[in-house]
Amino acid sequence: MSKKMERRVSGTTAKNPEVSKRKEQKEYDPVAGFRISKELKQNIDNLANELKVSNSDLAKLFFEYGLKAYKNGELKFNLEPKNFEISLK
Repeated sequence: MSKKMERRVSGTTAKNPEVSKRKEQKEYDPVAGFRISKELKQNIDNLANELKVSNSDLAKLFFEYGLKAYKNGELKFNLEPKNFEISLK
């Protein structure tokens, strides 16, 4: 096997060692999905475009900021837990 082919198989290139870093990073950055309104998504997308960052990075920042503010007592909620049922069909 040629060296060029070996690099393709391993996912790295001599010119771009960042490829292997991205693969390693994926193990530490799990993907999460949340249901949000179309309006909220559009607002996040608009702000991300304005700031020239990805919408996922901006959403992550808001989550981190909100959680920190909540833990510090700067953000308070008055929520009632929902009752839900799980059924097997």
